[in-house]
Amino acid sequence: MGGQARYNFIDFLKGVGIFLVVWGHTMFPRSVYIYSFHMPLFFFLSGFLHKYKPILQFIIRKINTVYIPYAIFTVLSWLFYLMRQLARQSYNGLGEHFFKLSSLITGTADNGGNNPIWYLTCILVVSIAFLLISRIKNPRLRFGIVLNASFIGYLLSATGPILYFNIDIAFTGIVFYYLGYIVKQRNFLCYADSSRKWFRIVTIILAEIAHIQTAYLNTRVASIRQVNMAGNLLGNYFLFYLSAFLGIFVYVTIGYRVQCIRVFNFLGMNSLLILATHKPLLLLFNIHAGKYLNTQSEWYGLAATLVVLAFSVPVTIFVNRKAPFLIGKKPVLSWNKVVAWPKIQKYLSHLSG
Repeated sequence: MGGQARYNFIDFLKGVGIFLVVWGHTMFPRSVYIYSFHMPLFFFLSGFLHKYKPILQFIIRKINTVYIPYAIFTVLSWLFYLMRQLARQSYNGLGEHFFKLSSLITGTADNGGNNPIWYLTCILVVSIAFLLISRIKNPRLRFGIVLNASFIGYLLSATGPILYFNIDIAFTGIVFYYLGYIVKQRNFLCYADSSRKWFRIVTIILAEIAHIQTAYLNTRVASIRQVNMAGNLLGNYFLFYLSAFLGIFVYVTIGYRVQCIRVFNFLGMNSLLILATHKPLLLLFNIHAGKYLNTQSEWYGLAATLVVLAFSVPVTIFVNRKAPFLIGKKPVLSWNKVVAWPKIQKYLSHLSG
């Protein structure tokens, strides 16, 4: 979650997306609708922002903007849940909890409970893999590789292995990343924007109806509660992709027209920090508010979401000013630090260029 260029509509859509992520993680709702497209939307937006760079420079940048925040919040999350266990005097699981620090190496976000940061290691794998794929000059071959990745991803979803750095989920995520890249490269949004207003409105309405229908049909056909990319639970192959594509189409088309609603754009610009902190904050809210409120009511989930997002505002302002490296906005590693000698640096640049 983060981009290399500043697009108002991308920030807006990331803001809408992170709002749905937080709302989806409240005790209510575990929404079929939200889960059908919100994570595919983030992969799409990352693909839209993809820029070609020499391989080593690209990897170093991704380590700064994705892996280092993942590592920091893995440790902070691990400490948070350790303190929670100690406060509850729950000592039986301490040995197992200490082992969870290995997620720094496995990249599986198994830190005690703050699992939403799985996206960070997954997008790291997806973006690097796509950088390699994008170097293939034949567009049909590139498409074929991505198509096969979708089949492999679905097979891994059906068989259930959990791979390091969420590689099993990355096979599916790269499909949406590729779609975002193609939409940007082919300038499809400008074509859609040039159509007549009535045609856009009718198309959006019909696409949204189809999105909702296919999302719920997927759960019935596959006998699942909802799609869940974090758990690599996709349901029916065709209905999963059709529903996700339709949801992305609807929200991107609307977002491209709206461009900016300040609250959502602010959330979008700080989506990584919200992603990494909202689950522990929701837990704290549930512990205290759950004593007085009905956690199963429809309004509770929305109220919890708004409270957590409101609390995130001063936190994001503080982090942006005092510790931007936490969210990848101040590089920890640099090309010069990684490659010390100019001759080696020139040689590696030649190899990776």
